[in-house]
Amino acid sequence: MHAGNMMQSSFGWRLAALLALLCCLSSSRTRADVPEHWILAGSTLVSSRQGAAYVFKMEMPSAAQTQQGVRTGDVMLEIEANGPSLAGLAYTYMTGCDRESYEVSGNLSADGQSVELKGRRPIRSAACVSQSFQDETVLLSKLAAAPPVTPPAPPPPQPPSQPQATARPSFDCSGRLSPSEARICSDPMLADFDRQLSLVYKRLRTQLDSARSLQLRNDQRAWLTLRASCGVDRNCLESAYRLRLSQLANVR
Repeated sequence: MHAGNMMQSSFGWRLAALLALLCCLSSSRTRADVPEHWILAGSTLVSSRQGAAYVFKMEMPSAAQTQQGVRTGDVMLEIEANGPSLAGLAYTYMTGCDRESYEVSGNLSADGQSVELKGRRPIRSAACVSQSFQDETVLLSKLAAAPPVTPPAPPPPQPPSQPQATARPSFDCSGRLSPSEARICSDPMLADFDRQLSLVYKRLRTQLDSARSLQLRNDQRAWLTLRASCGVDRNCLESAYRLRLSQLANVR
């Protein structure tokens, strides 16, 4: 073969190999960068890849986390993985204080659905000074995608003189309502979410033993506080209902 043709063939082969490698890397990076949602003690976190670390940010804090000063978007964990082994930093928050980090390490479960991390969380005084440390176990469970909710079928046509039927939530829409309750009463889809959640919640209360039923009730009360914090924000209310329906779907 002529030397020029050999050089062109070699160059073409290397170029094709490079393009294939870039394609694979791009595909791998895309899969790794897909956000995942996790439950942490009643709160929802969202994880994403940033360099070599996985960063977990608060998506929807529980009532307890809110009282501690945690807000949506706060970084809760920065973790690097070495196979199933995990290590990195967890962040603790306190109202009126800057966040503080502490080291954690642990493992990802074999099925990739849960994470257990352990560390020593700093205990701070009212002056934001670390006075001691407490053993802490951070348990994360992957949140399954909320099942699609089919909106209710439209009511049959009514004569012009008769008003259209309106969807109702599980609670009475008369009397004095909170801003979030009034918003739910005025929105057929939110009202449908509320009825579905109420049915699932009541069914679970009858199926669980007394201790777990009590815990479910306490969790529901915390969620109602979270729902109330949405006020009249429809997107916030819809997200709250989808989150709670997904949580209840995982109760066994």
